[in-house]
Amino acid sequence: MRVTPLEIEQKKFNTKLRGLDREEVENFLEAIKEDMEELIAERNSLKEKLREVEKELKRYSELEDTMKGLLLSTQKMVNEYKKNAEREAELIIREAKIKAQNILTEAQDKLIKYQEDINELKRTKRMLKQELLRVIESYKKMVDAYSEEEEGK
Repeated sequence: MRVTPLEIEQKKFNTKLRGLDREEVENFLEAIKEDMEELIAERNSLKEKLREVEKELKRYSELEDTMKGLLLSTQKMVNEYKKNAEREAELIIREAKIKAQNILTEAQDKLIKYQEDINELKRTKRMLKQELLRVIESYKKMVDAYSEEEEGK
């Protein structure tokens, strides 16, 4: 059975012969009433503090959830940036290799062309040398023939 401070204050006792000291009972009941009022006020204050602490705990819990979400989101972004950077690096390397291969192929093609040009020039030189030797031989024969003709006259 719960008793409120008001019930304690308003409680009336029947008096009997050689009963209790009325003033002492009333003083005792007043003291109990005041203690109960303090306890109830303290309990109410503690309940309010508990509600505030629970609110704050809930807020911190929500903040923690938000932070976890942000952390997870940030980690995903970091992973995505890392993957993109790796893909981009691979692409750059692949393009550089292709470019290097193209430069090498072009250089090899030029080398082959230069070698062909050199070989063609060597052939032309040989042909010109042979032609020049034939012309010289022909002129020598003409000079010799002319000299023999002159000597014979």
